[in-house]
Amino acid sequence: MTVGRTKLLSNYTMMQRDGFVRALDKSKIERDLGIMIDDGLTFSEHRPIHRTANKANGIMAVIRRTFTHLDCKCFSLLFRSLVRPHLEYGVPVWFPYKVKDMCIRS
Repeated sequence: MTVGRTKLLSNYTMMQRDGFVRALDKSKIERDLGIMIDDGLTFSEHRPIHRTANKANGIMAVIRRTFTHLDCKCFSLLFRSLVRPHLEYGVPVWFPYKVKDMCIRS
């Protein structure tokens, strides 16, 4: 995949162990660390925002069921270590700037 505005027509190859040279296939969309990235960096194909929010809510539910009394310090530690990484992962993708990528509900 070529990322950016200019589309250079380069052919990439890889040599196998037996000495055979194989051409690599080109792709328009790749998944990296759970985020769908296309060749124009528009992130239009990435849609699992609700799934990640549900995962974070599920972790919060486990914390609430497990602990009967949470003081502010303990809750803050649990939230920062267990819930917050799920919510902060991929924030640039989840904050779209194009109207077509925004999920507007009425």
